[in-house]
Amino acid sequence: MIRDAGFKTIQRNTLYVLELTEGTRGSLPVRSGSFTLKSDILNIGNSAMETSRVGKRGTLVIPVKLRQRFNVKEGDLFFAEEHEDGILLRPAVAVPVEIYTPERKAEFFLNNAVTKEDYDAACEDIRAMGLDPAKIPHTEDVSRDALPSNVEMDKRWEAIRKKLSKRALISKRHA
Repeated sequence: MIRDAGFKTIQRNTLYVLELTEGTRGSLPVRSGSFTLKSDILNIGNSAMETSRVGKRGTLVIPVKLRQRFNVKEGDLFFAEEHEDGILLRPAVAVPVEIYTPERKAEFFLNNAVTKEDYDAACEDIRAMGLDPAKIPHTEDVSRDALPSNVEMDKRWEAIRKKLSKRALISKRHA
């Protein structure tokens, strides 16, 4: 254990946490069997903890060895969370989010219609949004009259399935 030299020692599992007690300044050289505190570096096993100062605007410099070890680059984002032992920094990811206007959503509905019934359902959804489907610009080749009905589409899919199953039988014979 560390003798009282201005530090309070807290044992959590096998990790020793040092907290500066009131009335002490700077860093004092303190030795123990499991780790050594010299100046600003605390060594535990292969890890090294270095002290950093918080700047005027709350900036905190992460030491080079830790930045290299955890691949931290300039501009990376972090969550700063309150934790029972102090402040926990965790990497964060920012994902861009697209926000679509009702007109753009209506365009998606119309462009994704595969059958006449799909197109009719899309038009109903667009009207429910308070828009006129006839005024929504969408791909020219998607017009209700050019689309197959559900029955016609089912026949097309059945023909495709048959063709694929014949190919599978032929490939099994040759394998």
